[in-house]
Amino acid sequence: MTVEKTLDYGLLWRIATHPSIYRLTSDDFSPLPGRWKVAERVDSHYLLATTANEILGFCAFYPENGVCWQAHICFLPCAYGEKTRSAFAQMLKWMWAKTRARRIWGAIPTYNTLAIKFAKEAGFGVCGRNFDSWQKDGKLYDMILLGISRPTQ
Repeated sequence: MTVEKTLDYGLLWRIATHPSIYRLTSDDFSPLPGRWKVAERVDSHYLLATTANEILGFCAFYPENGVCWQAHICFLPCAYGEKTRSAFAQMLKWMWAKTRARRIWGAIPTYNTLAIKFAKEAGFGVCGRNFDSWQKDGKLYDMILLGISRPTQ
């Protein structure tokens, strides 16, 4: 498995708008997949996970400030399970080694219980809850805030 930084926004778009991903990660106010755009930010890191035979997915890391980064995870169904766990662990190691990140966090709607479970298994802890902050199919959901700190040496 390889994890590397990419600027292939077309590939990132194809992954993020895959029906199994976009359906879970979009809300009532998201554009249709064909109109959604990848944020082409020079200060962000898009880490792509692949094997010799397949594209597994990517994680987008956006800086909140010099030491705190927000993560958005997009893995394709072919990667679910051990491949995703391994790839994301490598992505976190990359972020700890190549940036000044001290904290990485994300927000997940409460209906996405598999993503919350995945984050916890990856070492993220619940650090808050943003009430009624996500609308999907006309219903309001809380967002669970999860974070992980740089491992101490």
